[in-house]
Amino acid sequence: MSLAIEDVWNRIVACAGQSFRQIRGKEFTYTACGNYIALDTTNQNLTRSEVAKALPYLPLTSTAAIQHLRAPSYVYALLTDPRIIDDAPPRLVLAPQPLAASIAPKLDEKLTPSEFEDKARRAMEQHYGEPLHVGKCDGVPKAFDLVSPDKSIVGDAKYYTLVGGVSLPPAKYATIAEYVWLLEKTKATHKFLVFGNEYRVPQGWVKKYGHLALGVDFFFLHSDGRLEQLRAEP
Repeated sequence: MSLAIEDVWNRIVACAGQSFRQIRGKEFTYTACGNYIALDTTNQNLTRSEVAKALPYLPLTSTAAIQHLRAPSYVYALLTDPRIIDDAPPRLVLAPQPLAASIAPKLDEKLTPSEFEDKARRAMEQHYGEPLHVGKCDGVPKAFDLVSPDKSIVGDAKYYTLVGGVSLPPAKYATIAEYVWLLEKTKATHKFLVFGNEYRVPQGWVKKYGHLALGVDFFFLHSDGRLEQLRAEP
């Protein structure tokens, strides 16, 4: 299937504000901003050039062929929709998992690390559009919490608190740095850490050291189920 990015991008821009559905059923929309679109369910943007990179892989039957691209589950949703691609083949839609109800604890509820890991797994599976399980990567002597079957997505879940409820924990900062280093040693296309409970712990680390992390994304899973990407200040 050979398509011109100009035609595809014009259709994407024309459909701004309309609802699309990811491979696991999560709905999203977007705002057109010239050569990129701003997705409403994540802090990520999707550029025209990234969409162009996906066109040689059409028709898509899953997200597997485009895992090396940014926001693959969103690219899949757009390029398997007949509003964007004429005669798009029947698309794969996995059983949806309600995000807010299944992931968000009550505001006063505290989770164990294993309970948070389960909730983080569901959130990141919806974000990336791929199943994630505990697994190891070649050459890295560490089992990560969240690994895709082809190991192109690798991440870990962290549920941290403040020291005495007030102070940032230096030992946890060292642990975060260790995991960033280990993730950088993998060959995964998408590497990430997802945090829960105390927002100030990952926020403080990313603010201070995030610019040193190479190719690792940081997320915070809020108690209401929102997934926020944390970014280092330029």
